[in-house]
Amino acid sequence: MKKMLIPVALILSLSSTGCATLFASKTKPLMISSDPRGADVYINGFKSGKTPLDIRLKPDTNYSIEFKKDGYDNLTRVVNKQTNAGWVIWDVLSLSVVCVIVDAVTNNWNKLQSNTLHVSLEKKKR
Repeated sequence: MKKMLIPVALILSLSSTGCATLFASKTKPLMISSDPRGADVYINGFKSGKTPLDIRLKPDTNYSIEFKKDGYDNLTRVVNKQTNAGWVIWDVLSLSVVCVIVDAVTNNWNKLQSNTLHVSLEKKKR
């Protein structure tokens, strides 16, 4: 029985080395800027600061980002989550069914579609 314990433990430890759940960052950077600078930034309805703004967001969520500045039209952009193929490939190549299932269920394969967002605001027409 003891002879089987070591190989089983070794297989389990090697099979979990690719898990995004264990090794991927839980937040991703997003650098937000606008022309002109100083626009208020609202992420999913909550004021988050003024441009330029460096923020970290969870990669398992889609974000609606609204820009507001006096004298300019409001502008909304969407930053979507997407599957990070690198983690999927790593999990599959590690031959770990556990990692594939856990990462898929927990959405830890995700990343943001971009790490930068720049907008140009238009002056309000009078």
